[in-house]
Amino acid sequence: GAAVWCGMRFTRRAWWGAAGFAAASLLAVFVLYLSPAGQPLRSRARWFAEDPWGGARPLLWRDSLRMGLARPLAGHGPETFTATFPHYESAALARAYPDFAHESPHNIFLDALVGQGIAGLLLLAAWCVLGFATAWKIRGEHPDLAACLAAALAAGIVSQQFTVFT
Repeated sequence: GAAVWCGMRFTRRAWWGAAGFAAASLLAVFVLYLSPAGQPLRSRARWFAEDPWGGARPLLWRDSLRMGLARPLAGHGPETFTATFPHYESAALARAYPDFAHESPHNIFLDALVGQGIAGLLLLAAWCVLGFATAWKIRGEHPDLAACLAAALAAGIVSQQFTVFT
């Protein structure tokens, strides 16, 4: 989100200010990381260091893609992932994470494909593109608003690649 905001908001002359803002942001994250309030952040960093390849997610995404492509036109329907996914779960995922129930693909685009088929996936992608196109269209008249909206949309899309689509 910050990268999109900077890309839309800063001119060439303002990049030094952006670099200072980035440095201050990194310092703030570092202070948060060391503070007592940073315990969840430290836990996540430790989890990433122990399993830098993403845990179950890459296998879950691969198997979810297979599941979605098994019914590309209609999908499997809303709220059916937990009941249907075990039929598509690979032996590698089941072996690596036994006794684990996956409630979602943990990726909004795969969730749309699995639930609504290719039409749902394309509709979700179209909404994302429309949001960015709208922000780009208003950037001349409302540059601050356009940059903030595009940054928020980018941050939301990126974060929803790793969580349940709710």
